Amino acid sequence: MTREYQQTFRHLFDGTAERYDPWDAAHRTTGPQYPGSTMCSAFRTFQGRTALSDMDADQGVLHAVPIPEIMAYLLLRPLLPDVPEDSLCGVRTNQVFPVTRRRHPMLYRALTPIPDVRAGDSVWWHCDMVHSVAPVENQKGWGNVMYIPAAPWCPATRGTRPWSGRRSSPGPARATSPRSTTNAPGPAGSPSTS
Repeated sequence: MTREYQQTFRHLFDGTAERYDPWDAAHRTTGPQYPGSTMCSAFRTFQGRTALSDMDADQGVLHAVPIPEIMAYLLLRPLLPDVPEDSLCGVRTNQVFPVTRRRHPMLYRALTPIPDVRAGDSVWWHCDMVHSVAPVENQKGWGNVMYIPAAPWCPATRGTRPWSGRRSSPGPARATSPRSTTNAPGPAGSPSTS
């Protein structure tokens, strides 16, 4: 764990767990983000999804344990006597924090789907919240969502500027539109729906 994250979670390990505040981002904004295939290199205060189509709760919507303080449980769980010292509940450097039925049965019981969503609905969650998308059985169609991270300008996000596009400074944005509305390519060359 980096120095900055040791500071973020210090109360969990120094005997003052009741003082832990998951909303205090003071040390998170200066710490390096871990490189990994399932993680972001920018600090995200919140993560969000906006539905681009209607989706029922059993059709791949977000599932979450809606308790930001759950990170305390995840960090302290490997220290309990039923976990072998060399296990750490499956935690690996530069990997997503694993939540397993064997080591975290309470979290599986608390994992809750968001209600049915309609196109335009948006849901946001704290960066420490346990979240997933459940497998879909008997798929009724395509569910489309747009992932939206909220990344404030801070030392931890400064290095992401090269890939964040040319609009990284404050100022008015210009609206753009395709030259033709018939068979015009959409974002990133995707087929148009018009």
